Amino acid sequence: MLGKLIRLDLRFAYKKYLAMAALLILSGIFLPWIVDLSAAVGLMSVFMVGFLIIAVMSVYLVFENFSQNLFGAEGYLMHTLPVRPWQLVASKTVTTFLWFNLMCAAVVLMGILMGRGDFSIQFGYIGAKEWAAFGDFLLACLKIWVVINLLMFVVVLALYLGIAFASVSLRGRKLGRLCGGAVSFVGIWGVVYLAARVAEWLADVGMASFDSAWWVEGGVFALFAVLYFLLTTYLIGHKLNLR
Repeated sequence: MLGKLIRLDLRFAYKKYLAMAALLILSGIFLPWIVDLSAAVGLMSVFMVGFLIIAVMSVYLVFENFSQNLFGAEGYLMHTLPVRPWQLVASKTVTTFLWFNLMCAAVVLMGILMGRGDFSIQFGYIGAKEWAAFGDFLLACLKIWVVINLLMFVVVLALYLGIAFASVSLRGRKLGRLCGGAVSFVGIWGVVYLAARVAEWLADVGMASFDSAWWVEGGVFALFAVLYFLLTTYLIGHKLNLR
């Protein structure tokens, strides 16, 4: 049943995400003909702005989809399905993971297309050292990808937790939204603060490099992601209050 829920959730928002991805890729193709942004502000700035836009839009779409689909008018239908609360949350989380990585891939492709004039490919003999360096590069990218996705899970699940908490019967809808927003903010800020403290501790014990510390930071993110997932599931299963 979880697979059917995931397919249903993919149908809800695929047009918006695919349109955003297509717009980013088209921007990478045509913008350099209008203005060379990679030369004007730097390729890294293009990547940073692109990721910032994707983060804002993704948070908005996640909030809208989760809130309307489970706690709005659509919630009356969703909660009549023969599924458990954890399956509803897991379905939303998996689809968010898929869309987030699609958008990140679109941003990377946009940046490559914008800076295509700065890249040059030289073909020649590739020895063992080159292959080893390429393998190390891929491994580092994989580690960064894992940590970024774990952080994404924490942020998204903290938003889910805040939305679910806001649905709990309180004295007025405005107070519920205020409390839900506070829960999401504290959930995200608390993880970021703890991760910073863990990074300081790792530096003190001589594990400051990302190569040796990524799994510790990733473990912190994973722990809180599981905690927020369980709390959200509990609220939906025991304290649900549809609008």
